[in-house]
This record gives sequence, C-alpha cells and structure tokens, in this order.
Amino acid sequence: MDGTTFPAQTVASDVQTDIAVLKVAAHGMEPAELGYGGEVLVGETAVALGNPLGRGFSETLTVGVVSARERSVVVERYEMSLLQFDAAVNSGNSGGPLSNSMGQVIGMVNAKITWDEGARVEGIGFAVPIDRVVEVSQDLIRYGFVQDRPWLGVVVTQYDGEWP
Repeated sequence: MDGTTFPAQTVASDVQTDIAVLKVAAHGMEPAELGYGGEVLVGETAVALGNPLGRGFSETLTVGVVSARERSVVVERYEMSLLQFDAAVNSGNSGGPLSNSMGQVIGMVNAKITWDEGARVEGIGFAVPIDRVVEVSQDLIRYGFVQDRPWLGVVVTQYDGEWP
C-alpha cells in the first residue's frame, strides 16, 4: 500500500447487512482473491486488516482464529448470521477484509462485542461471510436493493369516517 487514494461514489447500500457498493475511478487494480464461505473452518487462521482508531493506525494487521461459523448476532437491531473470530477489532476495522492464511477474503469485518452484562469483553469480533457479501453486492449492483427479503406492500392511512 503506497497511500494512494481515489475518489469513490456510493452506488448502493444495505443497512441490514452494513454493506455498500462503491464505484472507484481507478484502473489496473488487482482484486482480492475470495475464499468460499462454506469451506471456512473453526480454528482456521483469521487475519483482519484495517485502520483501527483512524488514520494514526492505518494498515494494521491482527491475527487470530475463526471461533464460530453461522453465529446469530443482533447488530443495530438486525439479526445476522456471522463468522466469529478472535483477532483484535477496533473502530476503523469495519468494512475491512477478514482473510484466511492463504490471503483469501473469507468475510467483511462488521462488529465486535465490548460489554456483556456489565463485564468488559475482549477478542470477540464478527464478519459477514464472503458468500453473503458477494450475494448482497451483486443484488445492490443489479437491482439497487437486496432481493431475498420478504416485504409487504401496505399503505397505512387514517380513517376519519368517510371514504373519498
């Protein structure tokens, strides 16, 4: 990383999964190799890359292991099925890659637990599995929203005793 920055434009985003698709005006960049979420194993190396606590600690790498797969976690009132890992995570890691020992991206870091029932907690981080990141990103690019969610088309109005 040479510190080069590029302007980016948000194409679409999904609050429920905390995923956004950005358009960057850059050429000749190598994409990261993606792993396959179905092959992620508990005990496998988990490497988190990010900018914890802002620019003063940019390009920080922390290492741990995958602690659990398909962990049901509520993040910002949305229930998600996430990878749990124990590599250090701080503000600024969110949105960064979680990779395996081969450098393949296996998830996108999005949360950590810091307090539970009054006790300080360390080493419990979470990532959206890469398969879900790809699926949501493709829907955002193709449709502008995520396709696999049920919705009900209801309009609510106040009844004042007379219909128009």
